[in-house]
Amino acid sequence: MPAGDPSDRITGVLLGTALGDSLGLPTENMSPTKIAQPVVLQQRFWFGRGVVSDDTEHAMIVAASLLEAGLDDKKLIRVMARKFRWWFAALPPGVGWATARACLRLWWGISPARSGVFSAGNGPAVRSGLFGALGLPSMQRRSLVAASTRMTHSDPRALWAAQAIADVVAMECETAAAQAALLNTITAVAPDEEWQKVCVTLRDHLERGSDAATYAAALGLANGVTGYALHSAPVALFCWLRYRPDFATAMRAALQLGGDTDSVGAMVGAMAGASIGALALPATLIDTIVDWPISVALIRQTGHLLGAPAWRDDAIARRRRWYFWPGQLVRNVVVFGTCVVHLLRRAVRR
Repeated sequence: MPAGDPSDRITGVLLGTALGDSLGLPTENMSPTKIAQPVVLQQRFWFGRGVVSDDTEHAMIVAASLLEAGLDDKKLIRVMARKFRWWFAALPPGVGWATARACLRLWWGISPARSGVFSAGNGPAVRSGLFGALGLPSMQRRSLVAASTRMTHSDPRALWAAQAIADVVAMECETAAAQAALLNTITAVAPDEEWQKVCVTLRDHLERGSDAATYAAALGLANGVTGYALHSAPVALFCWLRYRPDFATAMRAALQLGGDTDSVGAMVGAMAGASIGALALPATLIDTIVDWPISVALIRQTGHLLGAPAWRDDAIARRRRWYFWPGQLVRNVVVFGTCVVHLLRRAVRR
């Protein structure tokens, strides 16, 4: 897993997020016993095609904000706050309760430095991977992750999870680090006893060679992974570190656990994309994502722009339109209807 082209790794993080998200969306909130074993990696949200959820949209908000604002953390968070407000105004289906409340607070004029609610949801962890792919010094990366997290979640546990994902992505982009080095990096995220306990359990099960189901059961998640950051992020980290660099095996392991499969899948996909790059991700699965206006083409274009050497000073890139906002509103209505159909089908099968 040698270090590769920055553009390929940045695009890989974005595409990997979208891929894991879209593969996990059809089984979100299902128990492991309701999910076919073993999981077959194929898009099946809509007639053999896939769409993304708010997890990918969060990552793309970060990407678009970086292109517009550069790395000035204060300006970046102002731009992110504006994009989150309008994203929320398009009525995204499945938006987390904490993120929804934070977006309402942003609409009420509360500063993005104080708009976050006390919640340990996994939204910040899902969108933090891109910060790790930019090749930034660790202090700068952590500052950006912290600012992004505070905008929606003020609970420090949400920040620990976000920092861990960003740090692993950074190491995967830079070098073929050993599993022990990655674990040491994760452990160093916070000295808090609760985080250290999470890290000890993670290390213990990796050293024992446990499978993903055994590790999830040790966390009390035998019936599915929750959206709590100290559940979903450690499970995603375990699945990737246990099976890296095998994208397919890591993703199957994550999706078979049930629960918040789209978020866990998105985090595993981000780490995989950082490690193996966009070109090594399964093209057939990516090409069957048919979402719009945040399309695969837009994700690729955004990744290439961020991977360009002079993107921080590219005024043309910063003026580039992100996507057609009214189209997002129409798209959300269609996806919401499809989600209702999926829920009805599950109810009938019971």
